[in-house]
Amino acid sequence: MIDHSVQVDNFGTTDAFGLNALLEFQRNRERYAFLKWGQKRVRQLPCGAPDTGIVHQVNRKYLASVVFTEGGQAYPDTLMGTDSHTTMVNGLGVVGWGVGGIEAEACMLGQPISMLLPEVVGFRLAGALPGGATATDLVLTVTQMLRKRGVVGKFVEFHGPGVGALSLADRATIANMAPNTAHHRLLPRRRQDARLSAP
Repeated sequence: MIDHSVQVDNFGTTDAFGLNALLEFQRNRERYAFLKWGQKRVRQLPCGAPDTGIVHQVNRKYLASVVFTEGGQAYPDTLMGTDSHTTMVNGLGVVGWGVGGIEAEACMLGQPISMLLPEVVGFRLAGALPGGATATDLVLTVTQMLRKRGVVGKFVEFHGPGVGALSLADRATIANMAPNTAHHRLLPRRRQDARLSAP
């Protein structure tokens, strides 16, 4: 995904988005021409335009397959990204974590990267958020608790009956808002989430 700040020249009108996208393509024409060329010549290098959306939202909505099959085998989806909010995809149950640019480029070109498997720390959620509380309130509380436990560089796996009470958006908020604390993997429990019930 081509994800960087798009300058806002037009606003407050129904055609503002389209005009800003057009200016973005004009300003960065050489960059997009190069990416289009690369997309045609490198196998499995689809490029998404900057007017598609913010990269971690696009990962969640369009790119993450959760499980993919190849040669009659099923594999869990994973994601390596350079964006600090890569972990937002964990709200789907896809293990995603941020890495450096060289490692991410190696993955894009089909090369393996080596890493030590991190320790997994369990975090049990029980009950539901009380009225007036938001997922952000939960994240701030959880982050404070995890920092006290020293979980940097570890996977935090949320489990328990409280996970089922969280919507996909709330799970993504938890995964998105604490990437500097730990790599969060929120296991999806609610089949009624439209994204999860798709075949």
